[in-house]
Amino acid sequence: MALADIEKAIAKRFSHPWLKRILGHPFTPIILTWLVTSAYMLYAHYDALFTSLNDTDDALRLVEMQHFLDGAGWYDMRIPRMNPPEGLVSHWSRLIDAGLAGLYLFLSLFLSPEKALLWTRALWPLLMLLPAIVGIFLIVRRFVGRAIDKELALLLFLAGILLFQFFPARVDHHNAQAALLMLGWGLVLWADRWPFAAWASGFLIAMDLAIGLEIAPYALGATTVLVVGYVFDPARFVVPLRRHALTLAGSMVIFLLLALPPSRWNETACDALAPNYAFPVALTALLLAALTLFAKHLRTPWLRLAGMAAAGASGLALLIAMDPSCLKGPFAHVDPAVRPIWLDHVKEVQPIYADPWENLTLLVLYLFWPLLMMVIVYRTWRPRFLARDIFRWALIAVALLALMLGLFSARLAPYALMFFLPLIGISMALMPKVKKHPALVLGLSPLALTLVVSLSTEAIKNATPENASKAASAKEASKKKDKRSCMNIDTVKSLNAAPKGLILTHSDFGPAILALTPHSVVSGPYHRIDKAIIATSRMLTAEADAAYAMIRQRNIDYVLYCLKVQILAPGGKKPGEKALWVRLSKGDVPAWLKPVPLKGKDNPLRLYRVVKRHTAQKGSDASLAQKPPALRQGLH
Repeated sequence: MALADIEKAIAKRFSHPWLKRILGHPFTPIILTWLVTSAYMLYAHYDALFTSLNDTDDALRLVEMQHFLDGAGWYDMRIPRMNPPEGLVSHWSRLIDAGLAGLYLFLSLFLSPEKALLWTRALWPLLMLLPAIVGIFLIVRRFVGRAIDKELALLLFLAGILLFQFFPARVDHHNAQAALLMLGWGLVLWADRWPFAAWASGFLIAMDLAIGLEIAPYALGATTVLVVGYVFDPARFVVPLRRHALTLAGSMVIFLLLALPPSRWNETACDALAPNYAFPVALTALLLAALTLFAKHLRTPWLRLAGMAAAGASGLALLIAMDPSCLKGPFAHVDPAVRPIWLDHVKEVQPIYADPWENLTLLVLYLFWPLLMMVIVYRTWRPRFLARDIFRWALIAVALLALMLGLFSARLAPYALMFFLPLIGISMALMPKVKKHPALVLGLSPLALTLVVSLSTEAIKNATPENASKAASAKEASKKKDKRSCMNIDTVKSLNAAPKGLILTHSDFGPAILALTPHSVVSGPYHRIDKAIIATSRMLTAEADAAYAMIRQRNIDYVLYCLKVQILAPGGKKPGEKALWVRLSKGDVPAWLKPVPLKGKDNPLRLYRVVKRHTAQKGSDASLAQKPPALRQGLH
């Protein structure tokens, strides 16, 4: 049945005038797309809310929210239970903590603390999905109007696999960044027709930068679109650029004030919004706005381009002057010794081609689907390239930029794929067969391609007998493996059987332990506590005598081991056979470590209490266990 026939059948069914007005409202397809997609995501991932905190960043974000709810000041970003006594001074934005805390407090009016926390984790990413969908619809409607609304809604629903940042339990900042980015771009593309869009886009771009700097190339690219538009078409873009730039400049100062009190505006940072980023952006934006006042005197594109370039150069010069080391990137201040043992192995900052065989499905999907989309865009848009349209070129350029940057950093890859969604939506509007054959939407969707690519790449991997044997062994091992991983919620909660203390363990385990127990941890997977990560590696890979001395010096209460989890020695080397972690993996436990019983069948965790040498183990620790706060209990 053609889509037109389906529409007629629905129209007969819902023929009331008031219902027609509702269904015909421009926002109705957006809301329906969001509701259906959110409902499916919640259905598909609901069970996971009870078993996992998702990843380390999601777990630590809950810790930050809890710290804020417990009375921490707005500017107090120190997490005292990680790397005590110094703690971890988080570089994340308090804006996300405030949003999560607000949602939690609102839900607490109707639900118990446990249920309120569960639904905060479930609903937050879905709420962030709405502005992302609004942004995509705005982008598509800018070029083709509402002609493709229904097909676009279907495409976005089928593209859910690309929207994994919005799955329930994703409470870190990446979904908020993606949502603000798409909405900001959507408004920028309407800035020449809708005055509010120019003002609002500047604010959204500034907020996006305040939450995280990794999206700076895409966010500032939106401003660049208006700059280029002003250079070549000043009559059309002079006012939108002025409005956008003024809002951007003022908003950067506001968000800097929300990030740091004025008394600390002499500080700089390479990994978060700080004066050395906020002031250069604000200066550049103010200069851009000022140049629009002289549009009549800058009569040629070359003069306007020179003025814009001078504004950008001034901002860059100020950035370099305030902290030149930040030109090396967000990890400029990190101890180089932490790279081989941790940072070089963090997947989200590695290129997706770093391990092409292991990531073959992801790599092929990431490259093949966007390239297929570009072929379709070229075929459908080519007749219209003769007309000069800065917005069309800008959308293609940012999609290709995002694709290129995503190849070199896995955490940027989702933004690239999201930018291709409006591109294919616009192309579908230019393909007359789509309206008659809606099945084409399914065929062009990431869902269909993912299935094909996954099956194909798995077949390639298993093409040789050796690889097929390895795959079969891996599947068998996966079946035998305990479903409750090291950081499963119930598994981590078993640590509550021990009295509160300081735990030495793999850095990746730290955030979940903080979120689910009252314990403290020596380190976590965060570059601002690089010295703690290095110390953790030294202690766990040293021989027993040396490890004991370092552990006693730091007043560590427990050593936690998880089955078959590997750790690297300083320099990125494999630990020796006499290393503490290796000995624990073999069950060869030094006399100064006494096992602490943990609940749970086949529990993969092994907790050991540190005692003085030649001290006999005393009574059971379970009787001294401290009940964790209700907020931590609510994570179950």
